[in-house]
Amino acid sequence: MPVPAQTTLFNESTANGATTVFPYDFMIAAAGDITVELDGVVTTTGFTLTGVGEESGGTIVFSTAPANGVVVLRYLDSELSRATDYQQLGDFNADTVDQDFDRLWLAMQSLSLKLGLCVRAPISSASGVLPEPAANNVIGWN
Repeated sequence: MPVPAQTTLFNESTANGATTVFPYDFMIAAAGDITVELDGVVTTTGFTLTGVGEESGGTIVFSTAPANGVVVLRYLDSELSRATDYQQLGDFNADTVDQDFDRLWLAMQSLSLKLGLCVRAPISSASGVLPEPAANNVIGWN
């Protein structure tokens, strides 16, 4: 299945101390493609994941509900890597190739999310380089 053009790449909720199920609305190809943060701290244990490979996403199911007021952030965090090594005159399995392409698209979408959060110079700028930092100066826009 091809990766959809995803516009939602993260979900954020505030826990109420009782809810254990938190949905995510984006496709992931593997469990390692999603990062879960509790109040800004990455957590990798204490939950299970549903919806891997599903275009519509899935859920994070915590074994213990996060405390009341904790911000639960889920976001696409796909690593740009490839583990498959295709052999000369070897099998060329369509499902394997499709998964490799899916991983590329998910990694590009993940990078797009992160680049959208960066301070950037306009493409039309001559150098695109910010000036050296100096004491008593701030970066500002009007």
